[in-house]
Amino acid sequence: MYLDGASIVGIQRQLATNGVLSPSGKEAWSKRSIEQILQNEKYIGDAAVFKTYSISSKRVINNDGSHEQFVIRGNHPAIITQEIFDAVQQIRNQRSNVIHDEAGSHRKSTKYSSKRNTESNSMK
Repeated sequence: MYLDGASIVGIQRQLATNGVLSPSGKEAWSKRSIEQILQNEKYIGDAAVFKTYSISSKRVINNDGSHEQFVIRGNHPAIITQEIFDAVQQIRNQRSNVIHDEAGSHRKSTKYSSKRNTESNSMK
């Protein structure tokens, strides 16, 4: 659905219309659940190790480089191809309103910039 141009909210609506329950068994899907599915390397058969770690029984996301992360390629059978996964990641980056540059990460300054960017790309 995402490769066909559907937004996260559009996917939410379609899942609800089709009666597909969320991973936790709820009727309503959260946007974050769908985003996590779109970026999860497990669907291509890989396993990332040390994406999180625990400190005093609290789970911490390992995004500060304090623990080395590893990706085990071909850890289990893939359910989508690497090409599909890469295409989804490319579209996610195009639609994102976050810019990564020398100054760090920040949001685009214009309202609805990611939507306009997607629409202008689809007109090409």
